[in-house]
Amino acid sequence: MPKIEECLIGVNLALALKAMVEATGVPIPDGKLGLMCPECKRAVKPHAGESAHFEHVRRNSKCSLSHKTSA
Repeated sequence: MPKIEECLIGVNLALALKAMVEATGVPIPDGKLGLMCPECKRAVKPHAGESAHFEHVRRNSKCSLSHKTSA
């Protein structure tokens, strides 16, 4: 029987998950919550602020969704 191993979640839910993990002290290997970029599949983390968003844990210059370094 097929099963779903990945799904998309919104940034607000990801921020709530991050807050819960931080509050409970649950150890997270390498600080990665299991959130992945939908384009390159590398680890991302949620960021709160004026405009909540995800950022790559490590920049990926080959991904169009990764922050670009400023020159």
